Amino acid sequence: MLHNKQKDSIQIVEDIFLENKNLVNNEYKDREFRLIANETIKNRNELQKAYNRLEMIHEIGIKLASTHELEEVIDTIYKNIKANVPVDAFVILVAEPEFERLRSLICYKREVVYPEFTIAFDEEESAFMSAYKKNTIVSSSDKDFKFIYIDENSNLNRPDDGKFVEEGGMKSSLFIPLKLGDKTLGVYSVQSAAENAYENEQLEFLEEFQPYLVIALNNAMHSWKLEGVIEQHVQTQDKLEFANKKLNKMASLDSLTQISNRRDFEAKFKSLLEESDSKKTSMCVCMFDIDDFKKYNDTYGHFAGDEVLKKVADVINQNIGNNKGIAARFGGEEFIGACIGLSLEEISDMVEKIRQEVYELNIENEKGTYKKLTISIGAAVSIKLNTPKKSYIMRRADEMLYEAKNTGKNKACIKLVE
Repeated sequence: MLHNKQKDSIQIVEDIFLENKNLVNNEYKDREFRLIANETIKNRNELQKAYNRLEMIHEIGIKLASTHELEEVIDTIYKNIKANVPVDAFVILVAEPEFERLRSLICYKREVVYPEFTIAFDEEESAFMSAYKKNTIVSSSDKDFKFIYIDENSNLNRPDDGKFVEEGGMKSSLFIPLKLGDKTLGVYSVQSAAENAYENEQLEFLEEFQPYLVIALNNAMHSWKLEGVIEQHVQTQDKLEFANKKLNKMASLDSLTQISNRRDFEAKFKSLLEESDSKKTSMCVCMFDIDDFKKYNDTYGHFAGDEVLKKVADVINQNIGNNKGIAARFGGEEFIGACIGLSLEEISDMVEKIRQEVYELNIENEKGTYKKLTISIGAAVSIKLNTPKKSYIMRRADEMLYEAKNTGKNKACIKLVE
């Protein structure tokens, strides 16, 4: 009887022990499930954050790809970094190996734009230069990091790597190389007045943003440089065009008198003749010859003769030009002029004025007919609707000049041609 009771007691104890053991196992499993669930939720949240960040960076990338304007690209980069990372100062520098330096594209501090500055390749203590040469991120939290302080009285017109010239600098800084393949294009820096501002989350954003930033900046720089090259080509083209115009003008002028030469007159006269035909207006051709010019040269010398040619050319050119005509040196001491739209009386007044002004130059020619420099003029005028051919009217003007020379010189003879 007692033995049976003992057996029952032992069984009860065993049952209780097994039940407790099952409870412990269940609690352990519950705790394990909870840990797994929490870890799953945490991972899901991290994945969601990562997805959201990648989606945002993708959208930024699309914005950056939509323009190659350098200023717009820089502004987009700055605004998006500022929206996701603590930024009190932001600097982008590009490498210029040909000048052995880094040059700032933009330098912001608390929304203030600082002037352009450069850092020479041999500034070994520069954190910018360290990031550029080592091709790795340099952080103010690095054990061997040290700021280069620049005194307010320094002659260097640039901010330093860790703090700007004004008092109270940045307490957290990152200097990040701009890498494209195996090439380092430059360095950019984000800086904050707060301590330990850049944790893993900010670093992850900057690392994921890096390819978009570099590609956009590289494309914009190429576009910017190309614009510069195009502008240089345009300027060179403008200079060449100006030089060509100058050469053409020189080629069209008589080198001594600086009025049109015979070749230029031929080209302009053709246009004038066409204009006369289209407007159904008069056409006049005048031939001029300095009287006894050979005697003048023999008496006073060729240098004096050259001065005479210049003065006479100026008189003819001014008067013909005042009547919207063209004048040229025809050869030697001969000149030619042409006008359209003048009446016979106006033409007569014009050639008489030219003759009189040459006479009133009062240039001595002691072996000449009048002891003074004079000029003979022959003019042919067509006032009919159908202007004669160029050769015809020029030939008639030459005939009138011949008549003026043979009938006493220092006169103008005019012929109305059919």
